[in-house]
Amino acid sequence: MEKIARFISRLNVEAKHHVGYVGTQKDEIEASIREEFVQDGNADQLITVAYENDDIIGVLGLNADDESNVAEIWGPYVDGEEEAYLRVAPRLWEEGVRKLAGNVKAFHGFYNRENKNAQKLMASLGAEKRNAHMILKRSRPDRPYPSDGSVSAFTTEYMRDFVQLHDAVFPNTYYSGAEIISRLNENNKLFIYRKDDKLGGYCYVEGNPEHQEGSVEYIAVSDSFRAQGIGKSLLHAGLNHLFMELNTAEISICVELGNERAIGLYQAAGFEEEHVLYLYHVK
Repeated sequence: MEKIARFISRLNVEAKHHVGYVGTQKDEIEASIREEFVQDGNADQLITVAYENDDIIGVLGLNADDESNVAEIWGPYVDGEEEAYLRVAPRLWEEGVRKLAGNVKAFHGFYNRENKNAQKLMASLGAEKRNAHMILKRSRPDRPYPSDGSVSAFTTEYMRDFVQLHDAVFPNTYYSGAEIISRLNENNKLFIYRKDDKLGGYCYVEGNPEHQEGSVEYIAVSDSFRAQGIGKSLLHAGLNHLFMELNTAEISICVELGNERAIGLYQAAGFEEEHVLYLYHVK
């Protein structure tokens, strides 16, 4: 697992090899591999490795969800340029899918727009190219963001309203409202804006203190509460938790490329563009 993580981290820092979901730090990638692929004892089924003279030259991970029968595509990562990639990657894909024995019905790949080789592979597989996303990042500021007394941590009295709002705004996303609530802990926090006992919006963030990383996963404001600066207040609460309470060194945000309002909100908070990624769907 350590060798695989080192191989992936070396390639994933380069835009021409970069794949979303995965990360760039070796220790973080190794921890994710052990959590996502190893703990259930099925790493051999979900990770496929290509060797040449006992050296790793390619890796493909298929992070399968047993409930949805959908898998995230980690790679294929191939050490080499186009010729090597187009020779090794299709073999990794064929073997990786074969080992799943039909248990996965669809695959999602999240590729940097500079990763031309992966895009060629997706095209050869007949993948559907869906929307583009921008990844923005910023490092820890010197002082906390301004706070708003109308923003607080989530309480169960707002559970129904939160689930309804989240599932309406993000109907086909990776976490439902109920799943977000189930993930809440001392690192993963849900902040809400309330006024006159009504839920006006929310911000859900996830922190990883071990690797000093964090992410803003979701932020939404109800239609009747928009144009009041509520999104900014919610974002500030989430960022203060990650940066100031968890001592996070860096935070990333993923937003649809055409969502200029959200991109402007994040840029006003000091975030800068790092990547643009394309989402592919393979059946």
